[in-house]
Amino acid sequence: MYEYFRATASTLSGAQRATGGPEELREIAGMQADLAHESWYGAVGDIARTVTFDQPRAALWSAVFLALLVRLNRSGPPRVQLGLSVLSAGYCALLAVLWFPFLYALGGATFIALAATGVLLWAATRR
Repeated sequence: MYEYFRATASTLSGAQRATGGPEELREIAGMQADLAHESWYGAVGDIARTVTFDQPRAALWSAVFLALLVRLNRSGPPRVQLGLSVLSAGYCALLAVLWFPFLYALGGATFIALAATGVLLWAATRR
């Protein structure tokens, strides 16, 4: 969803940018501004920038790749599998908190998208 809104924002014309863009983008920007005043959200943002080396998309894709690697390689060493799972879950959770405004903008579709993703992952990796 972050990528969708990022692509939408990059295609806005100068006049559209002056008005703030579509309602969804204004809502996201407003929520981010409200959350920026919260100390915990700023701390999460600082941790995310440090842990992801200021490349959150690359870190997120790495975490997803690690989660799939663990899921597809069930016979791997248990401690390594557990370590990779915890690492990828930590990255995903951290970025999910940071990108909460993007998920919130979807409304009820967020739960449908998360459930569909879980079902797809389960179906693709079961034996």
